[in-house]
Amino acid sequence: MTLFESFANELLLELFEYFDTVHLLRAFTRLNVRFTTLLYQHFRSYHLDFTHIYKRDFVYLCEQHLRLITNGIVSLRLTGHNETPGLFKQFLTYGFRLDQFARLQAVSFNRFDYGDIIEFLGKGNQLTHLIIDECNMFMTSSDSPHSINQIWNLPKLTHFKLTNCYLEHIDFCRLAIISNSLQSLSIRTGLGCSFSTLVKIYQCSPCLQHLSVCIELYDESEKLPIVLTTLSTLELQLCNTTNVLQDFLHNVPNLRHLTVDSLSSHLNGHEWQEIIVEYIPKLTVLQFKMLVYTLSADKIDKEIADLLDTFRIPFWLEQHQWYVRCDWNSDIIGSRYGYLYTLPFAFDSFTETTCQKSQWTGPSNEISLSFKHVHSLFVGTSLHLHPTYFSNVREVKTTVPLPKQFTSTVLSFNSLIALKLFLYDEHRAPDLQTILDQTPHLYSLTIEDRDASTLRFVSKLRCASLRRLIFIPRLTPDVFFFDDTDCIAFAQSSLAHQCEVLEIHVKSYASAINVLQAMPNLRALTLYISDDELPHVRHVSFRQRMSSLWRRLYACNGSTSKSSNLSTPEMIKWLKTDLSKRCWTSISSGWNGDFYLKFWGN
Repeated sequence: MTLFESFANELLLELFEYFDTVHLLRAFTRLNVRFTTLLYQHFRSYHLDFTHIYKRDFVYLCEQHLRLITNGIVSLRLTGHNETPGLFKQFLTYGFRLDQFARLQAVSFNRFDYGDIIEFLGKGNQLTHLIIDECNMFMTSSDSPHSINQIWNLPKLTHFKLTNCYLEHIDFCRLAIISNSLQSLSIRTGLGCSFSTLVKIYQCSPCLQHLSVCIELYDESEKLPIVLTTLSTLELQLCNTTNVLQDFLHNVPNLRHLTVDSLSSHLNGHEWQEIIVEYIPKLTVLQFKMLVYTLSADKIDKEIADLLDTFRIPFWLEQHQWYVRCDWNSDIIGSRYGYLYTLPFAFDSFTETTCQKSQWTGPSNEISLSFKHVHSLFVGTSLHLHPTYFSNVREVKTTVPLPKQFTSTVLSFNSLIALKLFLYDEHRAPDLQTILDQTPHLYSLTIEDRDASTLRFVSKLRCASLRRLIFIPRLTPDVFFFDDTDCIAFAQSSLAHQCEVLEIHVKSYASAINVLQAMPNLRALTLYISDDELPHVRHVSFRQRMSSLWRRLYACNGSTSKSSNLSTPEMIKWLKTDLSKRCWTSISSGWNGDFYLKFWGN
């Protein structure tokens, strides 16, 4: 510590940027006057990310420090998923307003109500970057225009991303505010944009340079009526359209970077060349992924060969050094389709298909580097394509037993942080532990379980870095729940002791206690419980199953009233002495309108 204190203030301020904010403030504030002054008055690079925060750390930060460092906070990420349920409402109870954070530039919201977000953004005049992700976008028809206009009214906003939100209640055609600051806009939601919507957005964003959007036209005769002269970067996802791409590209003369993801059509090399030369001559980067379909059964291999030959002309190989690959299935009985995409593969996720053949136009010695940008890999029961190599995957969704050639295709598991498994036969999965032994940074394991043996299977696994476990039952009429035997086995496992976030479905209150009392590091819980006191009825809703437990939770977590339904003394004692003192609890809509409980604790 003496050596650390000998560092110059400039060096200390630079080192502080590498610390987690909570850890930094706990360690150095009030240590001495010098460190306290540096952190409260001079450090100007606080990046607050509440994605994985303990409730006690959140409370500590809000109550002890946040008002003292508001001038140093430059980014804020607020999340409301199952790791931090209720966080935003808790944050608002402290009375924080956006205009209190004078240097705040970037805010990210995940899984909150859109109306609450808009209200919070009311005085965000200093914001330059805004992300709204997976949020409930329900708005009344009268509130919708005000909400979207309020975002466009932020005077310094340059980057806005709206992703994974269903936009049925948000009408961009009702934009009435012109933003002269907005330069980058990404709208990737449950509904695509029409040309009329796109025109309105562009008219209200005259300085727009980067656009990422999904286009969905129900009238294919619709044309883009304006020229988008300011756009230099365009990312297009095409849903149900066939001719929209050509029409769109006729109206972006200054485009330099183009990315296209199309499930409805493809262009051959000659068609691409004609469009680029005539309409977008400034283009330097081209990336696409397109579906090739309506192939004849007896000529599919020749059709693919002819298609690839159109990309082997000098325009592609010499002038631009752009390469493509096509994967297809030539099974006469099976599906006749293919996927055509540029190399290196430009998209974040890659989904394995049933395609069994592959050819490409680029150098063979570079194929191992062609998928280095893929972070999410979705693999079925087998990997057919070779050579395909992934070296930087962060998320994998696959089956147990693991697909053939899986370990030879994924070159490294060092970057893997999330693994989702669909269990078909856990008794044939000895290689799964071998994979876990190679994942030093694996944080999350999700299991879609087939039956009650899943929990006992997982209890035998080992992974020192694992902190989140999610069990998802298959949604069948006879949804099963883990019983006491399963839960006791899990409670004795190393994973239970190290787990911090758990989502699980159990049969009884006693089963819940067996699991939770064995988890000293638990900070967030989503709990589905089948009430054994109710007679078993097929299709019985979770509302009925949960009602008794919720009355008990409510009685012990803020209500002073007594209930005649309070039984199971162990549960009540545990709630009174432990859980209710340190946890935020809620009850929310679950599958098909059913209920489940969420806890966010210390």
